[in-house]
Amino acid sequence: MRVVFHDGLFGPDGTRLTPAGRDVLRAWGRRLAGRPVTATVIGHGVPVAGGPTSGGSSVAVARAVAAARVLSDVSGLPLTAFSVTSADQSAPAHPGDGPGARGRNRTVTLAIVPGR
Repeated sequence: MRVVFHDGLFGPDGTRLTPAGRDVLRAWGRRLAGRPVTATVIGHGVPVAGGPTSGGSSVAVARAVAAARVLSDVSGLPLTAFSVTSADQSAPAHPGDGPGARGRNRTVTLAIVPGR
């Protein structure tokens, strides 16, 4: 199952979850509790003018790590149940490059697979 969040989970400062973002991840952590799953947390970045347009980013990976920690803490699943990676900057979670899309792309997506 792929989970794409409607709103961005991180503030414009980089890797700090917004209160609403933390709440959304906590809700997903509760849904995962007690289930035999593995999950990949895919961090997304917002390309900036003059920056690379492809490849991953350290900010995206840091976002994935921050999200995985919340999911692990709330679900009770070990942190090793979560893989973290960065999406390519040419593959945003939400299309577009306006201010709304940039805010929505300060996020992670989840790939959840049954069985562990």
